[in-house]
Amino acid sequence: MLKQDILIMVNLILLAEGKAEGYRRNYPKHQYLKADVPTDEVRNRVSMVGVPGRSKACLNCRERKLKVSETTDFRLNATDGMLYKCGLEKPYCARCTRNGRVCGGYERPRIFVHRFQKSGTPPQTTSPLRAVVSGTPHRWRFYVPPPEDKPAPMPNSPDLKIHEQRQLIARFINDFCPELDRTLNECERLHHYWVYFLPHIYGTVDLLDRSILTLSAAFLGRMAGDVRLQKRSMVMYGHTISDLCKAMSGANFYPNDTVLTAIMCLGMSENPAAIDHGWVSHNKGGAELLKTRGGSILESQLGKGLFLRFRVTALWTQLVFEASILLSQTNIQVGKRKSFPFVDPSLRSISRIASQNSHYDMLMDRMVDIPGLLHDINVLSALRGNALQPRGIAQDIFVRAVTIAENLRNWLDGFSSKYPVPYTWATPDSETVSPCLANSDAFPLHFHFPNLLAAQSLIHYWAAMVILMRCIMVCQRSSSAGVTHSAQTFVYDYQKLVNSPHLTGDIVLSEPSAIAAHFADNICYSAAYSSDYDKGMAGPIMLLFPLWIAKDIYTNDDSGHSRQKELYCVELLRALAGRGMQLSGVLINLSTKDAVQTC
Repeated sequence: MLKQDILIMVNLILLAEGKAEGYRRNYPKHQYLKADVPTDEVRNRVSMVGVPGRSKACLNCRERKLKVSETTDFRLNATDGMLYKCGLEKPYCARCTRNGRVCGGYERPRIFVHRFQKSGTPPQTTSPLRAVVSGTPHRWRFYVPPPEDKPAPMPNSPDLKIHEQRQLIARFINDFCPELDRTLNECERLHHYWVYFLPHIYGTVDLLDRSILTLSAAFLGRMAGDVRLQKRSMVMYGHTISDLCKAMSGANFYPNDTVLTAIMCLGMSENPAAIDHGWVSHNKGGAELLKTRGGSILESQLGKGLFLRFRVTALWTQLVFEASILLSQTNIQVGKRKSFPFVDPSLRSISRIASQNSHYDMLMDRMVDIPGLLHDINVLSALRGNALQPRGIAQDIFVRAVTIAENLRNWLDGFSSKYPVPYTWATPDSETVSPCLANSDAFPLHFHFPNLLAAQSLIHYWAAMVILMRCIMVCQRSSSAGVTHSAQTFVYDYQKLVNSPHLTGDIVLSEPSAIAAHFADNICYSAAYSSDYDKGMAGPIMLLFPLWIAKDIYTNDDSGHSRQKELYCVELLRALAGRGMQLSGVLINLSTKDAVQTC
């Protein structure tokens, strides 16, 4: 038995040495696994980073690249090559326990196999917990586990559409308003700069937002000739009108500043027209709503500005269209005329209060009586065919026209106290004249004013005096029909109504027709200053109606010089239309002449 045991031991030793020798032959010396832990060099060469293995060994044995034993009886395998194998005992590996190592158990960590992705491409995964992958263009990416707590929600990104809309409004204000004149007080800035309120109230009410965007798109579309933007403004206009109708149909409707601002913006988006639609309809509707507001309209600066704007637009609408038709020498059309809304006592008292501290507003308040004269001219025209001449009506119109003219002349004295030199004049050279008007020598002078509001005040004063002189001329014609020397009852010293520093002392203006032509010339002398590009579109807009009134003076005069002046006005109006000012067919048809020169 002893000899047999010795032989068994020898065979086992030889068998063990043979296996060890075979292991040495299969692996180079630098890859030989010494002891229980492989070197870092060997581990880096044999490991495949990121690729999951099939081993069922514990975490510690798998980290050391040890194989799995075929049996869990470690004692039976203590003499063979199982020294380098995991026994798979639960919950801890017996090999790790025997060698004094901390066994990590058998739960395998999650291993992610990453594929190559281009920079900026989000990872394609169906897991509800998406991995946060770095944006580097390398092949291997790093896994960042999601936070344990629920992260705070990211704030919403700014709406680019809102910023684009505000930029559109800012562009409109920049192109519409002239350069800011800081010498004007806050009340005087309301006329050219009232649109400065729009960015501050934008974003409060949908109706207001749409009306402001409609005005901005319509104005810029005409200025730039952008057909797409003009069509867009028409679509927005329809939506805004629908919203306005819904708002006004409510049981608790109140015409606050928001509604009035929306109406004003819609009116400015329309073309000038003499019929009851478009901006005329908006102005009449706004005036009726102002009656319901009463004195509360003056409580806010915006409300006061809206009241003054409605009064100005309504007044000039009445003056231009009514005067052009009723004061024509050749074709007076008689029809039913509606009364001017701002003559209403409730609005007239508010008008006087709102006109304080502003010379231009006081001028407009004194001009409110002129539409009443035009209404009586309509009555006088209806009685022209009767046997009994309406001399009494003509005399009454004459007295009222002279009274209004004297009030306006008194206003000019107060205006001159603020502006002792209301304007200066010079003869322009060919370099400073617009190419469209370079060949016209009808108006050899150009006026220059302290600021645009001073120019607007004087130009509108001259236009009002032209209308008053034409009313007096109609009274003279009506009274003198069939009566010899009846015009003597309309004797008046018209020269005292004239205060023009550029006139020499030997020029005497003794007839209403000469006074009207003189004031019309002053308007045209101011055209170059008002239509300059640094005045924005506020300058051409305030010049539009006075220029048309001046053109009517030249149209009704058959002299060759008046014909030349009329062509100047038409060319200037076409130049303004080329800059985006859209003129209505009604205004164009007011001219009684056919062929005109083009630029």
